[in-house]
Amino acid sequence: MKNLKNNIILIIIICCEIIALPFSIRNRGWTLFAYYTQISNILTSVSVIALLIANITNRPAKWITGLRYGSACMLLLTMIITLAVIAPSGQVSLGQLLYSPLDNGLYHHLICPILSIASYIMCEDHVHHKSAILIPLCGTLLYGTVMILLNALRLFVGPYPFLQVLDQSVFASIAWISGILLTTFLLSALIFWVSMKMEK
Repeated sequence: MKNLKNNIILIIIICCEIIALPFSIRNRGWTLFAYYTQISNILTSVSVIALLIANITNRPAKWITGLRYGSACMLLLTMIITLAVIAPSGQVSLGQLLYSPLDNGLYHHLICPILSIASYIMCEDHVHHKSAILIPLCGTLLYGTVMILLNALRLFVGPYPFLQVLDQSVFASIAWISGILLTTFLLSALIFWVSMKMEK
């Protein structure tokens, strides 16, 4: 019964990702791979499809559990950054970011993060080693390092204001990097702690 509920949620997530992808391609083309939102949703799609296959064939794998945990944490970070940083900045309308069914925001910033986190915590196997918290942290650090380097070398601009190191002070850049990494750690630790509580 648990697998059935999980499979239903996984199928819904896959459908939402399929709906959102054409909007992302239309709006950003190949530059979609520069967005943390898109990368975390792609990782979610891969992990969800892998888990669905594992559930159906009854062949669970630890790497799938790790990828599911990592992608769920990264999606939660995406949602928090969208709500707390990007939406208040006014650069993109709240409707486009969260509400419009004719854009990727509704799916990538709201529906998929909520469903993915709920599925991982309530229906799936969990990671059991605290070191797993490093999975989303390392993923976020790798993304940030690459994008900051590209911005510093003037090979790419953005895609988020806090990555534009040439347009802000060194102190501001350090503060943003530290804040986002700390937030990633805290959110990852929270999901780890809640999932462990769910097993008791």
